[in-house]
Amino acid sequence: MQTLEATLSIWGKSTALRIPMPLVKKAGLKIGQTMRFEDGADGSIILRPVLERPKLADLLAQVTPENLPDEADVSWGKPQGSEAW
Repeated sequence: MQTLEATLSIWGKSTALRIPMPLVKKAGLKIGQTMRFEDGADGSIILRPVLERPKLADLLAQVTPENLPDEADVSWGKPQGSEAW
């Protein structure tokens, strides 16, 4: 585990903390990425990246005739009671 230190500073009307680049790279963060601050039970501050939800259009663009489900993938079998489908 790598330990690095940083100093809090003022940035306009906010408090700023520079994150050392080795930690940014190790965490897989990107410049401009939105981060979430959480308060830990022990008074610590937890910093987590906000993961973007995929857009429906991007997901649908990945659908091809080769990866569409066939009848065997979506078959529920024969009705067992009074359900109908």
